[in-house]
Amino acid sequence: MADKTIDKAKEADNLLRILGENLEHMSDDELLAEAVDDFGSVDAMVSAFDGIVSKAAAEARRNRLTAARSGYQATREQQQTAEGRVFQFSSTHKRAVIARANDMRHGQITMAARNEQDSEADLDKIIQDLIDLGAIDQEGNPK
Repeated sequence: MADKTIDKAKEADNLLRILGENLEHMSDDELLAEAVDDFGSVDAMVSAFDGIVSKAAAEARRNRLTAARSGYQATREQQQTAEGRVFQFSSTHKRAVIARANDMRHGQITMAARNEQDSEADLDKIIQDLIDLGAIDQEGNPK
């Protein structure tokens, strides 16, 4: 199967090379006459060519967007898998992880005073920040 694909690609390359060589040797008048024969007018040829280029550009944009979405989804799934464990800890355990990271940084981590009323979302945000900064790993261990 791969050999047939390679053969077809070689055939297409050869055809394009031959067509390119033919175009190189044609005069301007011959090119214009060819355009009129094939498309009825030069303007019609230009319009058809613009349509082909526009269609190819739109398809390339769609393909890039699809690839970007797939890459984003794969990265997101990988992050969710990697970060899952530390975010499953209890609030008490999360506070201990944050305190341990703060101790390892000699008290350099500062937080707004909230009278120990950190919500689960606040704790998760702090944990994520510590992971992003490289202070702790995905398991909550100091680095």
